[in-house]
Amino acid sequence: MTPTAPSRRLRATPRLGALASGLLLGLVLSGCRGCSGGSGGKLDETEASQKKEFKKKTSTARPAAEAVGNGGPIRTLAMRLPQVPEPEREVSEAVQQAKVLILEGTAEAAGAATEARSVLSQWLVDHPTDADAHYWLGRSWMSERIKVQAVAPYEKALEHDPTFVSAHRWLAYVLHAENRCAEAVPHLEAALTALPEDPTVHIDRAVCAVQLQEWDLLAQHLQTACDLGDTEICDTATLAQRMAERRKNLSKLKSERSDLKRGKGAKMRAGKAKGGPRVRGSGPAFLKGGKFGKVGGRTQPPPSEGTTDDGTTQDGTTEE
Repeated sequence: MTPTAPSRRLRATPRLGALASGLLLGLVLSGCRGCSGGSGGKLDETEASQKKEFKKKTSTARPAAEAVGNGGPIRTLAMRLPQVPEPEREVSEAVQQAKVLILEGTAEAAGAATEARSVLSQWLVDHPTDADAHYWLGRSWMSERIKVQAVAPYEKALEHDPTFVSAHRWLAYVLHAENRCAEAVPHLEAALTALPEDPTVHIDRAVCAVQLQEWDLLAQHLQTACDLGDTEICDTATLAQRMAERRKNLSKLKSERSDLKRGKGAKMRAGKAKGGPRVRGSGPAFLKGGKFGKVGGRTQPPPSEGTTDDGTTQDGTTEE
């Protein structure tokens, strides 16, 4: 029988009602985000305020590495070539001859460094433990700016005389030039112990602190160099102090944020643990057994709705 027009309208009425209910539910769940007077608008304002506050805090505590990357005096810091007078050490005639060739050699005197190496090599055949001969062998390579070759002779010199301060300083300079500041630090510390009043040694240590991202030590040694009379480094020391403070503030903010996240996670887990009994047949646990649940390896028919895991209904009676 063909339905009449009124019956069609009656059938359409529930559909329109369901559609209207769905739209209303969607508006409620969305919280009217963006509305000026709704709860969603207040939530957006709160989130925006929190983000703005956090951004304000972090902007005043930028990482020191970022400040270095943006340029400035710290970026241009460089280890200085040791210029202190060579200490008066008793040396052999061969070593003295090589020393004169290296120190007084000029661009016009081609082969002075090569001649010095020849003299030293012959001397070391019979005197392999002569620390000064090894040291000046390294200096002969440095006079030609061949840094890599100078490392081994300086190490040999320190092997035979660990108190040789000039060898410590020159080896530290070469290692820094080769981006090996971690290896240079012990030699810089030895030089600081021997020459605590020399501002250039403190600056050398600060240079390696930049490469190793030791921001507190950077500020400390630059300030010491300034106090010891190197006035050209005082402004850089002030900048380094600010960078160290920013680094500390940023680390503190990150630690607080991490603690906050861990606290929220613990609360969420505690809330889940305090939850009530789960209704069987209403969650993923029921679906794991396929169409019907599995109990003791046997397939069971789905329980009636409103039944809990212990076999009782939601009103507290036992299911028969």
